Amino acid sequence: MAKVIYVDMDKEARKKQKKFEREQKCEQAKEWIREHGADALKVTLAGAVVLVPIGLSIAGHVNRARVNRRLEKVERDKELHVYDRSLGCYLRLKHKLSSDELATISKRKQTGERLVDILNDLKLLK
Repeated sequence: MAKVIYVDMDKEARKKQKKFEREQKCEQAKEWIREHGADALKVTLAGAVVLVPIGLSIAGHVNRARVNRRLEKVERDKELHVYDRSLGCYLRLKHKLSSDELATISKRKQTGERLVDILNDLKLLK
């Protein structure tokens, strides 16, 4: 379609011109749909049949990765944080406690030491 150059048209004339152009484009689109609508529908449906399963698969993988990442973060936080009842807060550890460290902590807690003092002596607090 040729580009129209507006020269000294008032506001109403420009509105009418734009409305006329929109109506022409609408009529051209309707005509194209009448001529090629069935073919376009077939191509669109075929594309949807191919692309929808791929999109759902990708969405499933992304969702699974997000869930796994969140669960790994929760597990990491459980391993690196210990709750001290005497302080009423969580203590952050440098690394995951080994079985020897857990045994040492258990023995010293039975003698009445506070958890924060034990962890500080073992240099496990971050």
